[in-house]
Amino acid sequence: MSVKTAFIALSTLLVFTISVNAQSIKELEAQKRKAQERLEATQKLLDDTKRSRKGTEKEIKLLSQSMKEINNLIFSINSEIDGLNRDIASLETEKTGLTQRLEVIKKEYATAISRNVILRKQFSPTLFIFSAKNFSQAIRRTRYLIEMYTYRKTQVLEIKKLTKDVIDKEQILNTYIAQKSQSLSEKEQQNKTLTQKRDQQNQLLKTYNQKEQEYNATIREEQQRQNNLNNLIRKKVAEENRKKAEVARKAAAEKKRKEQVAKGNSTKSNTKTASSNKSKDAVITETEYKQYKEDQILTGNFSKNKGNLPMPVESGRIYRHFGRQTNPTTNAIENNSGIYIITPDGAEARAVFDGTVFEVMYEPGSGYIIWITHGSFSTVYAQLSLFYVKKGDKIKARQKIGKIAQKNNKSELNFYILNENASYENPENWLSH
Repeated sequence: MSVKTAFIALSTLLVFTISVNAQSIKELEAQKRKAQERLEATQKLLDDTKRSRKGTEKEIKLLSQSMKEINNLIFSINSEIDGLNRDIASLETEKTGLTQRLEVIKKEYATAISRNVILRKQFSPTLFIFSAKNFSQAIRRTRYLIEMYTYRKTQVLEIKKLTKDVIDKEQILNTYIAQKSQSLSEKEQQNKTLTQKRDQQNQLLKTYNQKEQEYNATIREEQQRQNNLNNLIRKKVAEENRKKAEVARKAAAEKKRKEQVAKGNSTKSNTKTASSNKSKDAVITETEYKQYKEDQILTGNFSKNKGNLPMPVESGRIYRHFGRQTNPTTNAIENNSGIYIITPDGAEARAVFDGTVFEVMYEPGSGYIIWITHGSFSTVYAQLSLFYVKKGDKIKARQKIGKIAQKNNKSELNFYILNENASYENPENWLSH
């Protein structure tokens, strides 16, 4: 199977994978902008939703705390009102007793008054006093009359005062109960309002959680496309390496054939040998052999430069590394096949070593992708907004190959290295940064 045929077969397994040769640059640019806009919009919505969710969770927490405090206050007010009601009930009992006592005293006082009237008709207090047998008895009778009058008067005044105190205290308690009842009503209304607000915030939080799940799903789909891209690159590089291995096999077969021809020349005539040579086709073409030798040299040179390759950008920093780690956006565990480099706006990608452009493609969410072969090794540069090279171009180390696109409001280059077995290598082990 040829490289082109393998590429077509593998491309059908991926969604939205588009070859630069199949569509115009204008169409690809439009697709790239739309894909990038969708991704950036989704990322912004996710960030906004996370902030809103956190704010809502904080507000729900404060509302719950306020409701707890109000419920405690309502409990206290209800306890106070219960106590006041008990006090009022005691006052009612006390007032009933005083009223009964007052009625008794009033009756006694009325009886005494009636008796005094009868006595007065029969004899006057003066006669009562002066009819005493002696002066001492007169004094006692005078004292008796005064004490009786004072006692009755004091009783009436005391009962009236007690009755008034009970009424006043009852009024104060009723006023206090009215105030507490009003406060209770206000607190219950506040609690009702807070409950409604908390329910609204809980519903809003539910909406945020749902949206966040949707946005995370969209980002996971983007990551899946990235994984598909990684798999596509591996398969294409593996196919290319198989092709190179076939060329190497042909080269070995050609070498063996020539050795056999040379051996035959030592036992046969030159004429017969020449005729035999003409009748046999070479196992490998001169073009294939030349490419084979170049690949051998490049593979060896690339391997020897491990740890000394230049960065694929003039200025930038690695913010997501190779291998298993936590995605800073979704907090999900992922396994990166390369490194992500943050660069200044308008920065350009450059080749890290001499090689040949193997493919230029466009992938939604990854921008333009350029991968370069260095013998049996390959380097891949993704997330480009423009490309300066085409398939088959010979590339020199540090040569600029494309402009880096913006992703999630930052300029970002995705860089990969694949070895002879089409397995991803950790670029940080190869770069001299």
